[in-house]
Amino acid sequence: MIYDLKMFDVMSAFINAIDVVNPILKHHHRRVAIIAYYLGEACGLNTFQQSNLILACSLHDIGALTVKDSLELKELDVVNPEAHERLGAGIISSFTPFEHMSKIIRHHHVKASDKAINDELAVPYESFILHLADRIEILLKTDELALNQKAYVISTLSELKGSLFDETVYRAFLDLAEKEQFWFDIDYMGMHDLLEKVDFDCFSIENNLATVNDLVATLSKVIDYKSRYTAAHSARVAHVAFRLAKQMSLEDKVCSGIKLAAYMHDFGKIAIPTEILEKPTSLTKEEFNIMMTHPYYTYEILKHVKGIEELAMWAGSHHEKLDNSGYPKKTKAQNIGIEIQIIIYADIFSALSEDRPYRRSMELDKVMETIKNEYKGIVGSTVYEVMLPMAEPLFCEIKEIRETINEEYDHIIHPVN
Repeated sequence: MIYDLKMFDVMSAFINAIDVVNPILKHHHRRVAIIAYYLGEACGLNTFQQSNLILACSLHDIGALTVKDSLELKELDVVNPEAHERLGAGIISSFTPFEHMSKIIRHHHVKASDKAINDELAVPYESFILHLADRIEILLKTDELALNQKAYVISTLSELKGSLFDETVYRAFLDLAEKEQFWFDIDYMGMHDLLEKVDFDCFSIENNLATVNDLVATLSKVIDYKSRYTAAHSARVAHVAFRLAKQMSLEDKVCSGIKLAAYMHDFGKIAIPTEILEKPTSLTKEEFNIMMTHPYYTYEILKHVKGIEELAMWAGSHHEKLDNSGYPKKTKAQNIGIEIQIIIYADIFSALSEDRPYRRSMELDKVMETIKNEYKGIVGSTVYEVMLPMAEPLFCEIKEIRETINEEYDHIIHPVN
């Protein structure tokens, strides 16, 4: 393994970021996963099922990307869950070892009364568990001790067993409800402690570079798929950065690290509301201040992953500039190494060639003119000179990446029946 990147560390850091940093889903995933863990244990799930259930719960609402989506999900019986179920499952399914997990997410608002449909779709039993856990959490106020809300939750759910919720899972909940620890853990158990209950070995994942790339590429889609405008962004940045690094004859280890850091450079956008990312007009000063937090959060997320501290610094520095005009650290020029400069140029090149809500994509000549006039002086000339003769093939290559990923995105969002 070129970088000693362990799946537990990557998943733990990313899931914790969604749970703590994302303003829409704050603490929801952790609490749902705790409830589901107890329910799964009570229902006799095996290790593989429990591990998939915990991870599925920890990511189940990644398809609910806007404030409007999250408000709709607070209804006890969600009227139209299809879109966010499909998007979440579609993202997760792109990492082959998570295929079963994606099926759980795909049906996590399943109604127990739709037995014929559930049988036809082969809905995993874990989906019924996630559904009840999700709705229990929605009923709980986060500013009040969960145990104090026990009677309210039970009385509210009692009339829905057999119709909305699976009766066996509901009975398991009633048994658990008698244990104070169940309610205390909902409030106080940490995500890290919960994820330690996942047996990652049961996913049969090889710890090699190809697998790591696939995993971080999948997780990057949680960010990029917030908008069709950016659906292929991280993949394009990773491709350009890797090609530039190879062209500069950097060591294989460094080239691989740059590619991984480029895939992860926008992880911090998990904290940015989609309404800001897709705003068709200029951001206000207050909105831009929020936008500027994303490289800060990228570093904060990745710094907890053992073995990639250097990559965390590269990824979190992709908006720094040599003249101190960048953000968020105002890093001194001598500390913005060639690896960071490569990622910065790859990000700029990719972004300028993409459609955005506030402008159309630029043609290659305009992209390179803009980079020369606006960025060369503040990012550095070394990488620019390497990019110049490569610009045309790179432009064609990332266009193909965009078309491929946008087709995948459109298939998930608007499937053909």
